[in-house]
Amino acid sequence: MIVEYIDAHKARFGVDPICRVLTEHGMQIAPSTYYARKQAGQVPESVLAEAYEAHAVYQVWERNRSVYGVRKMWHAMDRAGVRMG
Repeated sequence: MIVEYIDAHKARFGVDPICRVLTEHGMQIAPSTYYARKQAGQVPESVLAEAYEAHAVYQVWERNRSVYGVRKMWHAMDRAGVRMG
């Protein structure tokens, strides 16, 4: 999201000044981080889907006071509507 914001305004202000102002207001980003992210490209759909699944597992685990083991987690995920092995 920050990268898109910088892209939208870099023609008018430049990358370094935008990063400096964002850092002053609590959104820390270095110009080198911006350029590295631009060079990395888009995140593959499979990696993004896996991250969402991992987050769903973490939310269910945390909702159950972080004490469920593998078997109880499998059942809890099934009850939550998330089918996984």
